Amino acid sequence: MIKIANKYNVPVLLNPAPASDEVSLDNISKVQFYAPNETELARITNLPVNTIDEIKSAAQQIVKAGVDNVIVTLGEKGALWVTQENHKLIPSKKVDVVDTTGAGDAFIGSFAHYYTSGQDIETSLSAANIYAALTIKKRGTQKSYLSYNEVEEELKNDVG
Repeated sequence: MIKIANKYNVPVLLNPAPASDEVSLDNISKVQFYAPNETELARITNLPVNTIDEIKSAAQQIVKAGVDNVIVTLGEKGALWVTQENHKLIPSKKVDVVDTTGAGDAFIGSFAHYYTSGQDIETSLSAANIYAALTIKKRGTQKSYLSYNEVEEELKNDVG
């Protein structure tokens, strides 16, 4: 699938959840976006990920392998976006946590939505962090996901 997407210049977002030994750097070198959490990042790089600096260093190994954008989800700390030229910590929205189940899927889906709708990467990551945070305020997975209108209203309130 990645080869076909590359042939037609379709960007590929790979989220390696759940972590698996089947994923190798060779397999992911052709994707434009690789979005592991800290555990998945440590598993693929065999590097420590206890601090932001260690996470950045591990993510840079994936960038060196050929991935344009590595997005490491960090839960309450937000997401770390690493490219060849730069890195940026996108902070999360602080909320009262009820249930984190499904937050990673909410983040990935939201990021893909905003990015493919024409938003830049940083804006898409910020919106995804907000959306994922809002989903953990309720119990469950899909039933905790907000409607498009609810999300847009929350984003307006968050920005200003």
